[in-house]
Amino acid sequence: MRIVPGREGKPVPTHVRDWDGKPIIVRADEVASYFTEEFWAYLEIAHTSSVLETPPFGGGWAEWPADIALALAALYDEDARIAKEKMDGR
Repeated sequence: MRIVPGREGKPVPTHVRDWDGKPIIVRADEVASYFTEEFWAYLEIAHTSSVLETPPFGGGWAEWPADIALALAALYDEDARIAKEKMDGR
């Protein structure tokens, strides 16, 4: 990820909130560190299951790997929260 020169220490709103509902803001030079291989793998699974309209694994939630079930829940929760905020005009 390329950072625009002069923006290294500038705050970047993430549109994500912490457990207390406060916005999480990171410095521009920290942003790339959040996009790990694990993040991209979970995002790919979430996107693929959304596009295909089918879960990534057979059986129910109890039969899925726990880390994938939790990651998908977190991604979908954030997506729904962001969509609601947009609808509410925030």
